[in-house]
Amino acid sequence: MSIEMIKDIKSTEQVAEDKIKDAQAKAKEIIKKAEDEAEKLIKDAIDKSLKEGKALVQEAADLAQKEADSKLEQSKKENEKLKIDAQAKIPEAVNMVTERIVNIYGDS
Repeated sequence: MSIEMIKDIKSTEQVAEDKIKDAQAKAKEIIKKAEDEAEKLIKDAIDKSLKEGKALVQEAADLAQKEADSKLEQSKKENEKLKIDAQAKIPEAVNMVTERIVNIYGDS
C-alpha cells in the first residue's frame, strides 16, 4: 500500500469521524430543542388548565352569589308579608285578650 493511499484512508476516516461528531452534536441539539418544546407545551397546558379552572370556580361563585341574593330577596319579601299579616291581626288579638279579661273579671 502506498503512503498516498494511507493518507487518503486516514483523511476519509477523519471526515467520517467529523461527520459522526457533527451528527451527534445535531442530534443532541434536536433532542434539547424537543425537550424544551415539550416542557413549554406542558407548562402552557398547565397554565391554561389553571386559568380555566379559576374561571370555572369564579363562575360557580358568581352563580352561587346570585342564587343567594335571590333567596335573600325572597326571604325579605316573605318576612315583610308575615309582618304585615301579623300587624293586621294585632287588633283582633287585642280584642280576643280583652274579651277574655273582661269575661274572666266581668263575671266576678
